[in-house]
Formats: sequence, structure tokens, C-alpha cells
Amino acid sequence: MADRAAQALINYPDRTLIVFAGAGHLEYRQGIPNRLLRRKAVNIAVLLKWHSIYT
Repeated sequence: MADRAAQALINYPDRTLIVFAGAGHLEYRQGIPNRLLRRKAVNIAVLLKWHSIYT
């Protein structure tokens, strides 16, 4: 996924890329964000659903 995301950012530098992925691919800056940064210097924001133990 990170390789395809990096390639999309290289091919379309004037566009914003949004990747929808499961939490396991995003948590703790592991997986996609970390691997993408190894391929291309970009600004990254990660949004995760917060699970409350008080619901």
C-alpha cells in the first residue's frame, strides 16, 4: 500500500491522497505511514477511531 501511495503522489504531485486502511496498518506510526515516509517525504495525518472504555 505504501508503495502505491508513494507512486500516486509522484505521478500526481498537485493532488491530495487519502488512504482508507484498518487501524492495524496505521497505529503507532507503523505500517503505511512509516513505509510511505521511507519512499517519499510528505506530510501525513492519521485519523483513528477512539475506543472509550466508558461507553
